[in-house]
Amino acid sequence: MKSLRRNSSITGLKIVNQAESLVLEVYDVIGAGYWGDGITAQSVSDALKNSQGAVSLRINSPGGDAFEGVAIYNLLRQSGRQVNVRVDGLAASAAATVAMAGDKREMGKGTMLMIHPAMVIAAGDAEDLRSAADMLDSVTASMAEIYASRSGNESKKVIDWMNAETWMTPQECIDNGFATGMTEDQADMKAVAAAFDLSVFKNAPGSLILNRTGTTKKVDGENLTADDFIYVGDPEKTDTWHLPWRFSTEEKTVSHLRDALARFSQVGIPPTKKAAAYEKLVGLCKEHGIEVSSPDKPATAESASDFMMDIRRKRIALARNA
Repeated sequence: MKSLRRNSSITGLKIVNQAESLVLEVYDVIGAGYWGDGITAQSVSDALKNSQGAVSLRINSPGGDAFEGVAIYNLLRQSGRQVNVRVDGLAASAAATVAMAGDKREMGKGTMLMIHPAMVIAAGDAEDLRSAADMLDSVTASMAEIYASRSGNESKKVIDWMNAETWMTPQECIDNGFATGMTEDQADMKAVAAAFDLSVFKNAPGSLILNRTGTTKKVDGENLTADDFIYVGDPEKTDTWHLPWRFSTEEKTVSHLRDALARFSQVGIPPTKKAAAYEKLVGLCKEHGIEVSSPDKPATAESASDFMMDIRRKRIALARNA
């Protein structure tokens, strides 16, 4: 997997010791990189040994090493201390595992959490690759057990979410048990897209893929970027941006979210992407106090090949849980 970090100025675990508590800022990839930076279990262990009292964990990370994520989770859970987690931007992959260590787990407005199966780049003969696959299944099962125990969901449901690489809004995290509450702080997701390369993930929202050209689209007198739209097919092509929602004032934002609800079925979102886009729209509406009378996923006209692929995925998931 290529590096998740864009901004080389980001480095390591920031530790803030206070009189009777410890603040840890997890604002980097999980696991040590080539130069020894990144968030490691050892750095967290050292911080715990040299402090006392409650632990406040602030997270903005695209994830990284699954083993390190599980190790950090276990260190925090076994510390016997109150752990309060706040997601300030992104808690993806291994960072989502770390987030589950919180007794209290809060999401800032506009933040996201993502879970997916363990991944690895492997080389060798057939036996090596079979061993790598078995190892990945074991790591995925360990992460699924953590997510299930902390969220209160059944393991099979969690594994289905992981296999689908599921991105959750704050309200979805609360609804699904991954978060215990939401803060009023508004996340700067443009900064997240600039700091981390999320194109490695297959379902990363278009708004989190860096818009290198600085392209904007004028709507209601404002120049909006890709992350100001519900659905973005290609961050470089404004004709694939649909349903603008985030504006300079709350009044305009709410107005355009209501408009997005009213004309959702009329815009050119690909059928296979409509369900995910609608989920995002419903989540944003809830965050901004807009009631959605029937928050059901719209029907999607998937092709026969998509349908068969979905069946294969379900068979694989069932076999893993047999």
